[in-house]
Amino acid sequence: MLPPSFECLTILICWALFTNASSPYMMLVALLLYLLSSAYLMTTVSRFFLRALPLELYHIPRWTLWWVPIFVPWHMSRYARAALRPFAEQRAAELREKCGFVTVAVQQPAPRLSGTM
Repeated sequence: MLPPSFECLTILICWALFTNASSPYMMLVALLLYLLSSAYLMTTVSRFFLRALPLELYHIPRWTLWWVPIFVPWHMSRYARAALRPFAEQRAAELREKCGFVTVAVQQPAPRLSGTM
């Protein structure tokens, strides 16, 4: 979401354009600029979340991501668990490596042969 000062400034600019202008088109232009800038900023913030926090987004409960369909509906498929899983696993591996944990592959026991000996 945008800072409150940005939204207040936008409202004041729209009001000034509405009261001072002889036509409402300047206010509509200011409103359009506000909508475009807020869409751009929300897309940028969403991309940051997807790049920097994939592990956290993968483990966060789905109901806490209520803002995605409202502000960036074009990123809905990127916030799906299946889409986040490879990036979350990569981030988990990076964190394990930084902490010095060694990942040991778990070996499956050999299958037993059926039959008599």
